[in-house]
Amino acid sequence: MVFLGFAGFFSCKQPVDIRNSLLKNGITEESIQKGKELLNLMEKAYGGRSQWEQYRYGEFTQKADWYGRKEISHWDTLPQLFHLKCELGSNNAAMTILNGNTQGNKYWINDNVFEQQIGSEQKSEVEKNSYHEKMIYKNYWFQFPFRIREATIISYGGKEVLNGQTYELLYATWGEEKANKEYDQFLLYLNKSTYQIEKLHFTVRDKMGGVSLTAEFRDFRKVDEFLLPFSQHVRKGKPSKNGIKLHENHYQDIKFTSQ
Repeated sequence: MVFLGFAGFFSCKQPVDIRNSLLKNGITEESIQKGKELLNLMEKAYGGRSQWEQYRYGEFTQKADWYGRKEISHWDTLPQLFHLKCELGSNNAAMTILNGNTQGNKYWINDNVFEQQIGSEQKSEVEKNSYHEKMIYKNYWFQFPFRIREATIISYGGKEVLNGQTYELLYATWGEEKANKEYDQFLLYLNKSTYQIEKLHFTVRDKMGGVSLTAEFRDFRKVDEFLLPFSQHVRKGKPSKNGIKLHENHYQDIKFTSQ
């Protein structure tokens, strides 16, 4: 997972550990099994893995708003409007900028090769830049409910009550259970009735090792067989705190195709 341009916006020290007391006491076979059951229920709530795997591509238009913080957003203009087509289950994607001074510019990621076409120039391979990172990030977030299964550690994380609502927690990471500088941690807050991810507490190691953020997912709508959030709102800190608002994303025209 990647967030850009925050080096001077936050103070980072040791990697933050977002595990609660239950998870810090250690993951058990029972919690692993319950975590797998929750994961299956969560995927089903979004439309089901079998349905997801019937499609090869997903695409959408998105408006990204950083509340005027253009320098740390690394976008050309704010809000930034772009179109992204991604190959499901991979990082491969194609992005077109839809507004601002770079309107019409195109970018591609294919098997880790990054290419761009600026204006009337020919399409060419270039060094990876902030747009490459954004494409990886935007692609992953779009696919998140069906790609978090790739985590090597998945466990039930207990329950938490926020604003009178009880959430089932699902923990996911790689490498080892505790915080480390290499892998991110994710704590999914699943609605106890729908099993959709309403909040996500997560770390961003590569840019901000000592920081955790919370994403809130809203405005769920039906798209083909799937029920997907059309709005993401990201704040600093854990879900129980009313942290600094960082940015928000709004989807338009989501669709899935076989080719």
